[in-house]
Amino acid sequence: MGQGQRYSALDSYFALAKTLDRTSAALALLPEINNTCFIFSFYPTTSLFFYLQSKPLRDVTVTQICQRAGLTRRTFYRNCRQKEDLVLYACDWLVERLVASVDYTSSDARAMYRHFFGYWYDHRIFLRCIYRCGLFDLFAGRFVSICNSGVRFPLQDEALGKQPNPETMRRFNNSFLLGGLTRMLYAWAEEDFCSSVEDLINSILFLLPREYLREDDAE
Repeated sequence: MGQGQRYSALDSYFALAKTLDRTSAALALLPEINNTCFIFSFYPTTSLFFYLQSKPLRDVTVTQICQRAGLTRRTFYRNCRQKEDLVLYACDWLVERLVASVDYTSSDARAMYRHFFGYWYDHRIFLRCIYRCGLFDLFAGRFVSICNSGVRFPLQDEALGKQPNPETMRRFNNSFLLGGLTRMLYAWAEEDFCSSVEDLINSILFLLPREYLREDDAE
């Protein structure tokens, strides 16, 4: 089975966590993923997010997570210190997949932001859960940490080259944008994703200096 098929199965489970359980056809592919630690993390994480759609984290017990995941409490505590570890696992997994999927050779700002917001719209059940459960700061911390080491925004090299310290400027530009993107995701979850992806993109491009945009984006 190819990696794309594996991701498809996992994406399906995260997206439909409210209705899927361990008998789902989507999970039939999991035995072919030969990674014990990964499988351990996957089952209880999706179990946790099943419950987070209807109750806060403090009301979800480790026993409930383990029963739905088909694990013992001993196995859980052998691999995790606390329930929050599962939230961090989900955050890391989703953010790392996003970072790996970005085309960093492109200078097309609109396309990059469309990919970014489209990705999180596809995973809006996850964002809705962490927003409603008061876990967004936990997600934001992981998002900024991972993206800082792997994301390069499409600021044109020619424009930055005119600055006295282009790499310093790029680094702080990225920090500024990551913070802004995080708060935009929060606001989007707060309104329950009523605004369109294009609305969010246009809001960003309106603020960016024209010299950092391609001519078609700046129009």
